Amino acid sequence: MYHPPSFKSNERAQILIILALGLVGFLCVTALAVDLGQVYNDRRYDQNVADSAALAAGQAALENFKWLKPSGFNCDTGGAYVTSLSDPAWVTKPAWMDAARLEAIFTVAKTTAASNNKTDLVDGLATQNGVALACGMQSDGVTPFLDVKVMVSNNANTSFVQFFNGGPMRNTVQTVTRTIPRNAMLGGYAIYALDPSCQEGITLLGGGHANPNVEIDGGGAFSRSCIGSTGHASMTASTSISCLYNPSAPASWCNPNDANFNPRLSTINTDPLKGAIPVPDCTDRTIAPDRSASTGSTLQPGYYSGGLPGHANLQLLPGLYCISGSVKVNGGGSITSIPDPVTGIRGVTIVFMDGEYSQTGNGYMSIEAPSPDPTVKIAPNTVPGVAIIFPPSNSSPLKILGNSMTNITGTVYAPSSEIEVGGTAGVPISTQFIGLKFKYNGTETEHVVYNGDVVYQLPASLQLYK
Repeated sequence: MYHPPSFKSNERAQILIILALGLVGFLCVTALAVDLGQVYNDRRYDQNVADSAALAAGQAALENFKWLKPSGFNCDTGGAYVTSLSDPAWVTKPAWMDAARLEAIFTVAKTTAASNNKTDLVDGLATQNGVALACGMQSDGVTPFLDVKVMVSNNANTSFVQFFNGGPMRNTVQTVTRTIPRNAMLGGYAIYALDPSCQEGITLLGGGHANPNVEIDGGGAFSRSCIGSTGHASMTASTSISCLYNPSAPASWCNPNDANFNPRLSTINTDPLKGAIPVPDCTDRTIAPDRSASTGSTLQPGYYSGGLPGHANLQLLPGLYCISGSVKVNGGGSITSIPDPVTGIRGVTIVFMDGEYSQTGNGYMSIEAPSPDPTVKIAPNTVPGVAIIFPPSNSSPLKILGNSMTNITGTVYAPSSEIEVGGTAGVPISTQFIGLKFKYNGTETEHVVYNGDVVYQLPASLQLYK
C-alpha cells in the first residue's frame, strides 16, 4: 500500500539543506575573518619594519648635521623626494652632503629592514619598497628639516580572500621621520614682543632726522599683539615685519609704515616661549657663590647682591652672573666680558634677578654670550647663546638709552619686561631681543644685526610621522 511522504519528512530535508548552506556560509565567513586577521597582522608587521628602518635612517641623517651651525644646513629638494645628488629636483644641495653620506643613510634603512626579513628595499619609492629623502623649510619659513621616507609593500599571507579579491591582497605602508637640525630660537626674528595686549607690543617713538629709526639686518621683527609708531618713526628689516592683533582693533595699530609689513590675524592665548629658554637657579649657591663687586674691576662669576656699581669699568670673566638689585650704568661706566686668560673660554650669562638694568649717558656694555655650538667648551652653569636673562618673576625694565654704546652678542631674554632702546648713539647692536614689550625711543637709527649662529638655539631633533 502506498503511503505519501509525511510533512515531517519534508521538513527534515529542508532543515538539512538549510544547515548545509549555513555551515558553508559560516565556514566562508570564518575563513574570511581568519584571512583578514592575517592581513592586519601582516600590515602591522610591515609597519613596524617601516618604522624601524625610517628611524634608523633618520638617526643616521641626523649624525651628519647635528653639529652644524643653523646657517650651515642649507638643504632644499623643492618638496620632492630624491635618491641621489644628480636628481634634478634639487634646489639647493647642502655642502655637508656627498654621495657617500647620502648612500649611507639609505644603506642603514635597507640593512635595518633586512634584519626584519625585508630584503627587497631599494633606493627610491617607485616600487613602493624603498627609501628616499626630502629637505627644505617647514611652513613657518624659518625651521629647516630633512625627511626620510620608507615604503614597505608585501602580499598578505592569505588562503581564501583572493577568491573574492581577484588576486592576493597587498599591504602598503609608509613611515616618515623628520630630522630638524640645530636652529635658532624664533629663527629669523631679531625683535620679538610677547605682550598680547594690543596697546603695547612693539612701539616706535620719536623720529628725528633718522630714517628708518630701527633697521634690522639679517632678520625681522614680530609682535604677538601690535606694532605702533608716532611721528616719523619707522622700522625696516631684511626679512619680515609682522604681528598678531585683535581683529576689532584699528588696523593702524599694527602698522610700522614699512613696505615689508605683513599683518596676520590670529587668536592670542599662550606664551609660545614659556619654559623654552632655561633660567639658571640663582638661589643655588653651588652654582652662584656669593661675590662682591668692591674687590676690583675684574669680576668672578657668582651672586652679587645690591647690584653693580654703575660708574666703574667692570670686566666679567666667563661664567654665570646673578645680580640682585638694579644696575645703572652711566657717567663713563662700562660692563665688558673678557675671555679666560688661561683657558681661552669665552662668554657670560647675566641674570638680573629682581632689578632693572639701565644704560644712559656715556655708559657702555660689550658682552658676549657663551657659544651655542655644542663643540665649543663654555663656562659651567651658563646658557648657550643667551647673554642677558630677566626671569619671568622680574618685570623691571631693560633700558639702553642716551648716547651710550652697546655691543651684545647673543639673546636678550626678558619675558616680563619692557626692552627700551634708543638715544643718539646709533651704533649697531648684534643681538636678539625677546621681551614682553619692545620700545624704540630716540632720534638716530638703531641698527640691530641678527645672526642665528650666535643666539639661543634649539638642539637637533628627530620626530616620527606615519
